[in-house]
This record gives sequence, structure tokens and C-alpha cells, in this order.
Amino acid sequence: MQSSSISANKNRWEFFKSKLKPNQKTSSISSVQRPVTQYPVISSLIIGEDLISRLNSDQFSEIFSSLNLSMLGKGCQVSKKWNQVLNQDSVWKHMVYKHKAIGPEWLQKLGKDVVTDEDCQEAFCSLSLEIIEKLKRLCEAIPGKYIVETHTLVWMPKTICGQPINEKNLGIFLQSRFPNTDNGYRYILPLLLDPSRQPIDNSYWMLMLGVLPESKNTTSAQRQDILENLTKKAQMAYRLPKPIEVAVAAFAKYCTSGVRLFKGKWPSSYTFCAEWGKDYQVTTGSFFKTGFALVNSDGNDANRYIGIAPVYIFDKPQLLHKDDHKV
Repeated sequence: MQSSSISANKNRWEFFKSKLKPNQKTSSISSVQRPVTQYPVISSLIIGEDLISRLNSDQFSEIFSSLNLSMLGKGCQVSKKWNQVLNQDSVWKHMVYKHKAIGPEWLQKLGKDVVTDEDCQEAFCSLSLEIIEKLKRLCEAIPGKYIVETHTLVWMPKTICGQPINEKNLGIFLQSRFPNTDNGYRYILPLLLDPSRQPIDNSYWMLMLGVLPESKNTTSAQRQDILENLTKKAQMAYRLPKPIEVAVAAFAKYCTSGVRLFKGKWPSSYTFCAEWGKDYQVTTGSFFKTGFALVNSDGNDANRYIGIAPVYIFDKPQLLHKDDHKV
């Protein structure tokens, strides 16, 4: 029994030790390395005491705040007790916000004071139980993958610098990243630059998939069937995205990671949007280094470049804790 306990503690310590900074000073005890005395909680592992039971909430948050989602999953496999603690929604909430979610902070890359601390707090507090549970589920569109791996989770702000967020106002700030454009975009329909366009009512989180390969070169009716089948299988109310939602998701991804959500290599990928002009359906995509395109297309014709990038909207968040507001 004692041998089993020592072995389990060594495994826990090896997991934690892998997260220490390279220059962290350690002292040797038997065959196991441990930090010096400023880490008494961790050193307690050596004498057979359980790490989790010795941590208060502040210590726990500090130690595990450096984990990404992959390491969090591995930590859940250390023991039953680690799994119980690390699998709490509050822990996942912090990890998701830090490593997966794209909150309003990305807008700070477009200019000073573009986003406020209040905007960031609102986004964090709105990271709901529903979002956490959805991310843990298998993705019905891509077999063998989880939603956390296949979707882009982005905060859709209601305003930008106090102005309603729309394609025109977003483009003003995008010009700092794409200075060779007239309006922040490689191309944009005049329809979308109309200042009288209806703004969104509230800020919200959204989950966006990439363009589904099977939705390209299909008719409007076939694309509708694909969307309805995905909604039924996933039990999630997917819909076509609005142009501003695709623009925000694409630029947020690009500004935070350098990854273009709709790559510009041929054959390019575009998604149909939930908006029509006089005789065409708005499409967005083909993200080149020179900018993003919001163009028009006949929504009734099959096209090998255009498909659908379904989006799921979280519009009525149930907060984890009413006082849980620390990012």
C-alpha cells in the first residue's frame, strides 16, 4: 500500500515538475526533484500527502493557470481526485478563456482604447456553462474530433470604441493592419458600408466552423439540407453567419494567431452568409495577406469555391458564478 502511494505521488510530481520554468531551482531528494522551501505545498508530495487536499483556491489557480487545454486533459488522468478537481467547470472556464476563446482583447491590436476593461469582464463573465459543455462534446461535422478542436470560439462585441460594430466601423480599425486598402478590406460590397445598417443588439459568444467541404459545389436546397442535418445530429441550432460575424471571427483569429480562417490559396474558400442584396447572396472569404473579401454571389448556383461555415450563437448566458469576474 505504501509503495503504491509513493508511486502515485511520484507520478503527480513528475506531472507538476514538467510545468516548472527551466530556471526553477530544485534540490534533490532521493530520485525525485522538488522545489526549494518556497514551495512547501508541492514538497509535501514527497512525504505522501495529497497535493490537491493541501491547496487552497488561490494556490490551485496559480499553479494550474499555466496549463493549456491539452495538459488540463492529461492532468485529469493523474488520479480520480485530480480528475474531480480539474474537471470543474470553473477550472475549464479559466483555461478556455486563456487558451481557446478569442475575447475582445484582440481588438487592442488595432489601436489604443479600442476595447475597455469592462468589455473584457463582460466577455469573461458571459463564458457560460453551456459553452463549456459544448466544447467538451464530439464534433458531428468532423468525426473523431471534439468541438474545442474544430470550432473557433469568438466574442462578438456590440460596440467598438463606443460605436456600433458593423462592417464599416470595423474596417476603419482594420486599416492599421492592412494599410494598402481603402477601407480595411481587400474588397467589400457597397451594401455593407451603408452607415444605416442595423447594428447587433447585444454582445455574445459564437462558435464558428470552417467551410464544410461537402457544402461546396452544391445547390441552395442541398446546402440547406446539410445545415439542417448538422443541426439535428449535433442538437445545436447552427445557422448561416452574418457578414459581420464572419469578418470578426476571421480577423480575430488572424490578429491573435496569424492564422487565416479562410485561406487565400486556390481553390479559395468562401461561405454564404445570411444576407441578400437585390439579386445576390452575400459571401465572405478568400483571406489573402492583402485583406479579407466580402463579395456577392448567386446563391442558387453551385460553385466549387463557395460552401457554408455554420455558426452557433450563445445569446443568453447562464453565468457560472455571479461574482466570478476575474479574468
